[in-house]
Amino acid sequence: PPAGLPTAMPGAAALSPEQVVQTLVRAGPENEKPPADVIGTALRTAGVEITTDNVLRALREANADRPDPKPTSEEIAGCLKAAMAVAAPVAA
Repeated sequence: PPAGLPTAMPGAAALSPEQVVQTLVRAGPENEKPPADVIGTALRTAGVEITTDNVLRALREANADRPDPKPTSEEIAGCLKAAMAVAAPVAA
């Protein structure tokens, strides 16, 4: 397939940023939200397109228990930096 199509690996359903965070929360220690860098790495590994919007969606989901779920600039930067440090999944 042509490069740059917004699809995940063939046969794999692309997860939403929120689903990636929900999976991390379920897999991690009880009642502990994953740090921004872990979220960034997970988004990239899951094949989620790394955009500001997707990062914000994931961080808002992770911060859902806070009175103001809006991510801090540090969380956004940490998430983006970690995501970009991981090689994008390569479709076979």
